Amino acid sequence: MSNPAALARRVDEAATGAAREAASASRSFTHAQHTHTEIPMSPQIMINLPVADLAKSLAFFEALGFEQNPQFRDETGACIVVSDAVLVMLLSHARFRDFTPKQICDTAKAVEVLLTLSCDSRARVDDLVARAVAAGGSTYDEPEDHGFMYTHSFVDPDGHGWGLVHLNAMPA
Repeated sequence: MSNPAALARRVDEAATGAAREAASASRSFTHAQHTHTEIPMSPQIMINLPVADLAKSLAFFEALGFEQNPQFRDETGACIVVSDAVLVMLLSHARFRDFTPKQICDTAKAVEVLLTLSCDSRARVDDLVARAVAAGGSTYDEPEDHGFMYTHSFVDPDGHGWGLVHLNAMPA
């Protein structure tokens, strides 16, 4: 799909559809002779990342245990579901350029963004880093244990940095 407006509609329709299925309470209102129903919806973040090789990137994230949303899959992009609240749109460089006039960052030379995911355990942090390295990613640091917080990170095949954190409890 090469039309950014159409892709945006598909994302909106999917999010609305998922919220509609999950929502138990709704509010109706009438506007211009049409009845609309507002669906309570939790905020979601959709991270758009440029990738050099879509198939390789998909295989990488699937090796980490994340699933694809096939509703948003074509030859130029795919959606990885990290959680109900976090979706990662993997977009070919050509497709990514449809959304911005700026140059795509050369992640071998510069950092475009650091992404951090919370994990439910230290074991999950370690598991994701091990899976990432086994699937072609890398890491440039060692895990850090701050008592209340355990962290580690990996870099995906396209050079995007992913931090992982497990919080035991906030310091007093």
